[in-house]
Amino acid sequence: MKPLLTARSVFCRQGFLLFISILFACKAMAQPANNECASAITLTSSIICTPVLANVINATPSAGIPAGCVIPVASPRNDVWFSFTATANSHTIIINNFGSNFTTPELQLFSGGCGTLSSIGCANNLITSTSLTIGTVYFIRVSKIGTTITSNGSFNICVTHPQPPSNDNCTGAIPLTSSVSCSNTTFDILNANASVGVPIGCTAPTATPRNDVWFSFVATANSHSVSISNFGSNFTNPELQMFSGPCIGLSSVACGIDFINPTGLSIGSTYYLRVSQRGTSIYSNANFDICLSNPPPPPANDACANVTTITSGVTCVPTAGNLRFATSSAPAGTCGGATVSTTYDVWYRFQANAASQTISLTNLGDSLLPASTYIQVLSGACGSLSSVICQDATTRRTATGLTPGLFYFVRIYTVKNPIQSPTASWQFNICVQQPPAEDLCT
Repeated sequence: MKPLLTARSVFCRQGFLLFISILFACKAMAQPANNECASAITLTSSIICTPVLANVINATPSAGIPAGCVIPVASPRNDVWFSFTATANSHTIIINNFGSNFTTPELQLFSGGCGTLSSIGCANNLITSTSLTIGTVYFIRVSKIGTTITSNGSFNICVTHPQPPSNDNCTGAIPLTSSVSCSNTTFDILNANASVGVPIGCTAPTATPRNDVWFSFVATANSHSVSISNFGSNFTNPELQMFSGPCIGLSSVACGIDFINPTGLSIGSTYYLRVSQRGTSIYSNANFDICLSNPPPPPANDACANVTTITSGVTCVPTAGNLRFATSSAPAGTCGGATVSTTYDVWYRFQANAASQTISLTNLGDSLLPASTYIQVLSGACGSLSSVICQDATTRRTATGLTPGLFYFVRIYTVKNPIQSPTASWQFNICVQQPPAEDLCT
């Protein structure tokens, strides 16, 4: 015969069953650990997507958060939170592989702190943000729009950043070989990041980040020319800079937008070149050409002290000249907007045999347009010259009020550095004429 159950044993058994029911109910209703921004799970960005498994089961809406972007925006966002530290200017966040009940996802990216969040990106399942600040923490909200779900609410999430170029840093600089003439090689600045600890650039604003790639070369001459050109449509703010010294401890040698021509280099020494996009990184159409050249010596009459003497005559007796590889010298030319660094010149002198002398330039090469090639007559001595006249080469130039018997200087110059194009493109003929004897009534 079975013993009868006492009231106490029945009560204990019912209490135990109630406890188990409550335990399972509580477990079923447990919210995710990252249900609020303050408890966001930290993610690590990588070059390829490394998925992390998470879920929105029993997630509840967070209060005081900027509205989402997926319609209907007024519906509750049952959300969970993540954070990551930006390691590049561009990051992509992806959610996928949703559980069967996770049917209305929303992904949102925020800057700021949990109490002061600002939305900077929003989509169903993928966000790419290209203006992030390296080293800054950002927050991610993954939401189930509408009603809370209690099962099958899993998903995968990952944060990625683009693969930077192999020469993104000075230590990965690509070696270039110099040649006598410019020979372009194509590279790109796609996904480049800003280097740290590098001297500032030269173009305003200097505080703007320089998202850069690096090159190196061994000097084979005391002067080298470097140019970058043929920019992709998104490469809109270029800067070119040359450095001496090791990668840790660089010193700026020369800097410009797309061309530099430094002198005084040490043959056999290694120099570094930084090509930068000023501002934010670019992720498409970021190609460019670069060339490194060591031009031959400048023309023999490149400096005033090495002037070529020509003789004034009644008829034009042309003397051949060439501006290719000419350097810039002082004083600055007084026409064409020339400066001390953009007066690329060769020098002549003549002895005036009349108060009026006419200077003509003919047979101009393809790179010497008459409207941008200049004739300047100067008096005095090298180092203390005074301009008498200056004009472009579209017409002959007549200098008046000269003192017969005195020597005058003629400088032929252009404001475009004459290093590219064949030598024939920079040629010209010059002659100086005096008026004919019968020029005056006497």
